[in-house]
Amino acid sequence: MKTQEKIIEKRIEKIEKELEKVRKETKKMEYTNQMYGLLNDEEMPNSRHLEDLNDLCYVINKNLKLINDGIKAKTHEKVSTSNAPQPIAGPMDFGGTNFDMSWVPLLARVDAPVLFEIPLLVSSTVPS
Repeated sequence: MKTQEKIIEKRIEKIEKELEKVRKETKKMEYTNQMYGLLNDEEMPNSRHLEDLNDLCYVINKNLKLINDGIKAKTHEKVSTSNAPQPIAGPMDFGGTNFDMSWVPLLARVDAPVLFEIPLLVSSTVPS
């Protein structure tokens, strides 16, 4: 009898661990979906607890880290492929102001789609 009880207890522990893992993944997907919702101007419910906000903050920071790592990898890739100094096309003109210079902005336009640049944890979170 004791061995059968121990086997059942071990099985219950294993199933509880699996259940906890599924719960964590579900929460992670829920917060990821909420993050994308906030990016699409959805309002955050007022009934959020501090613990939930901390979890949401964690997911947002993790995604920001993924984005920053991707940017660093791409810039490192570009730097490593072109180590030779680039030639200067002509003399610089310092006569104008910063406002009349033509330059490529570092950030995307405000109306540019942003969600396609963000790495996805769940493919169904991006609206079509």
